[in-house]
Amino acid sequence: MCTGAQPSALEVRAHAKVNLALQVVGRRPDGYHEVRMVMTPLALYDRLRVSVTPAELTVTVDDPGIPSGPENLAYRAALALKEAAGCPLGATIGIEKRIPAAAGLGGGSADAAAVLLALNRLWDLGWPLERLQRLAAPLGADIPFCLLGRTALVEGIGERLTPLPPVPPVPVVVATPEVRWPGPKTATVYRAWRPLAPAERAEPDRVLAALRRGDPAALAAALGNDLEPGATGLQPVIGRLKAAMVQAGALGAVMAGAGPSVVALCPDAEVAAAVAAAARPLARWVVVTALAGEVDPFAPPAPSPGGGQA
Repeated sequence: MCTGAQPSALEVRAHAKVNLALQVVGRRPDGYHEVRMVMTPLALYDRLRVSVTPAELTVTVDDPGIPSGPENLAYRAALALKEAAGCPLGATIGIEKRIPAAAGLGGGSADAAAVLLALNRLWDLGWPLERLQRLAAPLGADIPFCLLGRTALVEGIGERLTPLPPVPPVPVVVATPEVRWPGPKTATVYRAWRPLAPAERAEPDRVLAALRRGDPAALAAALGNDLEPGATGLQPVIGRLKAAMVQAGALGAVMAGAGPSVVALCPDAEVAAAVAAAARPLARWVVVTALAGEVDPFAPPAPSPGGGQA
């Protein structure tokens, strides 16, 4: 079906993500890296307005540094759904960015997932979540997780997801330094990865145990990212930023995805403010937000947590 049933427009939230543990299992023969991660959404989100049109797809972004139109991942996701469903309808998609681009926080993937969820309703397709995830996986490894919208164990190249107990709503500070990579960021960081000694590797099972206990301190102590040493070797500011945040009182900190953002877990709002202040001299963008164990992309509109600079 593709009937364009009411409503004809929706506002939808696209939540940032963070990997609490990112373990690189190894490189596959096809060149992709097998990973094992524990991921959770953040309270920080982009806001999207999606409206049905007779045929055409358009995407606009309020950040001039992010492409609008066919180069945008949200556009490619919408087009893939339109073609797979054989839907004659179109949509206008307006994206209000709050998640920084190329920061390791999954902003583009989150936007693409939000568009798929919105159009599935607006076009009255009735596709189950698993079908949307299969469609989305070739577009971006993080999109299936962003479609799920809750804490999960993520395996393979991002296509195998196991829902987990939600994380506690711990305050976090997210800081993104200004860096210049010597090539495409994700490919560059994965090329810099080297197998680590067992004591240095991220251990998703430690994070799982902390989640089952609901223990924020144990969760912070279990944070890890196998890509972090290689990325820090290329961009030492990542290590300096992480050290400054921990020294300011964070329970623990970890590089987000392929970086360069660092996410620091804090015991309370007062410490989070101090951590944000310590991070600001080393980062181009700093925000105080929180871990979110499960998110509702269709929740009523509200000011975006962390909508501005901390």
